[in-house]
Amino acid sequence: MRFLRKKQKKICVLGNSHVTSLKRYWDESADQHPWDLTFFGAGTPFLRGIVPQKGALECKRIEGKRSFERTSGGQQVIQVNDYAHFCVLGALSGSKVVGLLSEIDAAAERGMPYSSEFIGHLYDQFFDKSLAKVLLEKLRKVTDKPIVLSGGPLPSERIQKQKYVRKITPERQDFCLKLLQDFEIRMENRLEEYDAKFLRWPSAPRVSGLFNQHQYMAGSMALNGGTQEKYPQHDLIHGNAAYGELLATALSF
Repeated sequence: MRFLRKKQKKICVLGNSHVTSLKRYWDESADQHPWDLTFFGAGTPFLRGIVPQKGALECKRIEGKRSFERTSGGQQVIQVNDYAHFCVLGALSGSKVVGLLSEIDAAAERGMPYSSEFIGHLYDQFFDKSLAKVLLEKLRKVTDKPIVLSGGPLPSERIQKQKYVRKITPERQDFCLKLLQDFEIRMENRLEEYDAKFLRWPSAPRVSGLFNQHQYMAGSMALNGGTQEKYPQHDLIHGNAAYGELLATALSF
């Protein structure tokens, strides 16, 4: 069933380069959904410096403003009263989450597992240093409207070919998946502090416990429009339009 082009809900999608997966899918399929999405994407350093104004959010640096203008279709500033809901994308790095969980799993495999209390502390520390916390705090200074937050995609299965990445062997996959589920629960609890909802990582593309099938990552696009041919490591940690479709299916407002 296709919806009329007139939308019922205006959604602000705010995030770093990970907004491109949803945006690419949305540019092709917007008429299939009852929402009107406007994307405000900028690099993480620019988003960390975002400034809450009266009824607005604005990047301090001109590069961030221009990125907002390019991704939104002409707007340099987020006027929060224009939107019914907010979606924050990519502000929790999926690749960094996998790195943290791999370290915890490595300790357990060596026979020196961390206590559940210490693991909880690591998860809290990860969140407290994240862009997610920054954006949630800034948003809550200017709006009390609903917020959904989704992390950046878990990395491609092919990232395990990199020398610096620990391979997840079949016998460790269940334990790693349990760690990820516990992390998601922890994030759900932390986001309650901001009256926000955490969207768990899609399970459909998952392989080896902590990675995505490469077909959901290949051909990913940078904020400036460059493809993985120009940035060869980009499609190891960024989703493509197929991944964006998974996000659109999971989102609820």
